[in-house]
Amino acid sequence: LPATIAKQLGAIVRTGCRVESLACTGQEGYWVSLKNGERLRATMVVLATPISSARALLAPVAPQTSRWFDRMKTGRSGSVVLAWPETQIARPLAGFGMVVPKREEQPFNAITVDSRKYAERAPDGWSLMRFYFGGYRSPQMLELDDDQLLAAARSFAERAICATGAPAFSRITRWQEGNSIYNAAPPVDRTFVASKGFQQIQGLPPGSKTFGDAPFQLNFGATS
Repeated sequence: LPATIAKQLGAIVRTGCRVESLACTGQEGYWVSLKNGERLRATMVVLATPISSARALLAPVAPQTSRWFDRMKTGRSGSVVLAWPETQIARPLAGFGMVVPKREEQPFNAITVDSRKYAERAPDGWSLMRFYFGGYRSPQMLELDDDQLLAAARSFAERAICATGAPAFSRITRWQEGNSIYNAAPPVDRTFVASKGFQQIQGLPPGSKTFGDAPFQLNFGATS
């Protein structure tokens, strides 16, 4: 999808260009230094990166904002994508996926059925599924190598959806320090005083109307 969008937008989009640093130009704007040694001048920079990357890029140009990121926690996560013919799944999920309850203590946190959620993601008759792991619930899964992760995903799929046989396609992705971990807000005592209000609604009654009548308009007003 990103490659297709970049192709349609043309030369204004660059892909595969790692940004190494940001610097102020001295006027209104920034220097964007790329890994290949090139520098681009920009009047505005929008960051859509993991917190750790944003923290490092903002440090020289917006130190206050960069320090604010230090208060945010992140966790590693990943996914295993597997594909089977639908005939090899004896208990398919009814919707777009499922979230595994924490109390189940399973190695994977959730499943998304990509072939059902996104049109034309897989050929007809095939089920493409994504198994999520990591975060604060199953961080130990990040320590497994690819073969161990694949074996764990197949075992989990066999229990969760009764998938049989080897998947025809597999792909493993890991995100290092990419997902935000939100802390629960601390309890705070608050006192509120609610006063009873008065509202008056005025208008003309609709008359004798029943279900199936032609559409009609209601004209009413409220004092608040």
